[in-house]
Amino acid sequence: MKIEIEDHNKIQNRKKAVLVILISIVIAFSILGIVYNPVPTLDASELKLVEVRQDDIDIMAPVFGEFSSKYERLVNAPSDGVVIEIYLRAGSDVEVDSVIAKLSNPDLEQDLADEHNRLLQLESEHQTLSLQKQSEQLATQAQLADIENQIKSAELELNANQELAKHGIVAKIEFEKAKLKHQQLVKQQEFNQYRFEKQKQMHEKELQQKQSQVQLQSQKVQLIQSKIDGLTVKAGINGTLQQLNIELGQRLSKSASIAKVGSKDELIVDLKIPQRLSNKIQYGAFVEVNHKGKLILGKISQLSSVIENGFISAEVSLQQDTFQGIRPSQQVNAYVFVEKVKNSLYVVQKPGLVPLTTQDFFVQQNTQIDLLEKRSLQFGELSQGVVMIKSGVRKGDKISLNDLSQWQEFNKINIEK
Repeated sequence: MKIEIEDHNKIQNRKKAVLVILISIVIAFSILGIVYNPVPTLDASELKLVEVRQDDIDIMAPVFGEFSSKYERLVNAPSDGVVIEIYLRAGSDVEVDSVIAKLSNPDLEQDLADEHNRLLQLESEHQTLSLQKQSEQLATQAQLADIENQIKSAELELNANQELAKHGIVAKIEFEKAKLKHQQLVKQQEFNQYRFEKQKQMHEKELQQKQSQVQLQSQKVQLIQSKIDGLTVKAGINGTLQQLNIELGQRLSKSASIAKVGSKDELIVDLKIPQRLSNKIQYGAFVEVNHKGKLILGKISQLSSVIENGFISAEVSLQQDTFQGIRPSQQVNAYVFVEKVKNSLYVVQKPGLVPLTTQDFFVQQNTQIDLLEKRSLQFGELSQGVVMIKSGVRKGDKISLNDLSQWQEFNKINIEK
């Protein structure tokens, strides 16, 4: 029995010894892994670095949009009518008097004939009245002339009787009769002259009234004629026929949309600005438009406050007056001034540097050029080829652009010269 107990204890001790040995081996390998796990090394000649700089930065945010006509005109039907001819199609260049289409309205033509006949009648009545009043005035003038002759005759008789009365040849009563007759004729002349003046005034009023009727009727004729002329639909401005909304034989009501015409040589730019910049963009902000390598300058002249699909609309007035080879609706890329940032860290934009993100990069400090250290970098806005950096580096540091994804578990990489 004693021997069996001893054997059992030996077995237990052996097991404990094996377990201790195994644990020791695991610990030893762990220590060896820590001690002998080397830091990766990268040859200096293989490094692709971009240097972090610091300066005042004008943030010019990239935006997109399209050219639009500065002046646009909606062409509407001047009155009811049927489309009988179409001369131009959408996309055609037009001038002020370019005819787009022609409408027909028989009712207007009949109204024009009726009103024109009425005008001729009123003009005839005016002419007849004028001749009639002239005749009446001539008759009155003849009476005045007759009285004038009678006054002259009476004056001769009065003067003769006055001389004879002085010498006592005629009685004084004859002299008084001649004097009275002369006075009566003078008063009659004054009355007839007054009546003649009033008659002329009355005739002028009657003729003016009739002339007003003629003018009013003439305006009616001109109005109808202008409506008929308007049935020949014209562009109204120089530019391009952007839209044509009619078909041959279509019946249109008054003010129905016919076409849209926009200027071709005088343009603006309609921009779509991201919502995140909506509180920073100001009226009058400077804009640079890049069209096929040509730089066009402008300023924001209108700024919408309505957000649609994550964007706000802005209208840019351009400094140039003419743009060869540019047409409305052409897409455009531009930069708009957001703000000026003092002493901002930045790097030249390179593939892999994504604005407005936080990314892990290996960085070479300017004080330790033989080592790359992993950093979390917070990038800001992209502005005209440079990306701003909010945190993670200092001026003079260099960011590695190498593909080091195989060493992402390491925090440091040695640089070997």
